[in-house]
Amino acid sequence: ARRQRQMCIRDRQGPLMLTFFATIGLNANLASLKAGGRTLALFLGVVLGLLVAQNVIGISMAKLMGLDPLIGLLGASISLSGGHGTGAAWGKVFAERHGLAAATEIAIACATFGLVLGGLVGGPVAGFLVKRFKLQSSVSEEDDEDHILQSFERPKAVQPVSYTHLRAHETGRN
Repeated sequence: ARRQRQMCIRDRQGPLMLTFFATIGLNANLASLKAGGRTLALFLGVVLGLLVAQNVIGISMAKLMGLDPLIGLLGASISLSGGHGTGAAWGKVFAERHGLAAATEIAIACATFGLVLGGLVGGPVAGFLVKRFKLQSSVSEEDDEDHILQSFERPKAVQPVSYTHLRAHETGRN
């Protein structure tokens, strides 16, 4: 009976996880998307373009090296954009349905490589862009310290963060 219950839980785990993660996006609404305007549309276009580029490069490199194109896909947007969790989930699918040995390990290794490389490259690139465009924080150090003290003194206080809230804070219309 215990083994049967474990099998029942395993059978439902996938659909339940998909349902959980799908409902996370239910908080989004059309008004929030409209508030993003052109900037959000541009960001979406860049992200979609980079996802496609990752997949094209990954599959092409796998083919050039004589490997299964699915390995290239695992090493592309599945792991680099999806991260460890997405890589592990798809690795299991690729192993079971397509017979790709060590698919999960490949995906985890690629996701780890992506995180490390992103950290090593992202910091210096961000620093370069801040210096080049002379970017500065819109919040003074005193205001930031006051906010930290308030957060520490009232840790359970509700502090909503939204695009419109951040825009109002930047323009001084709290």
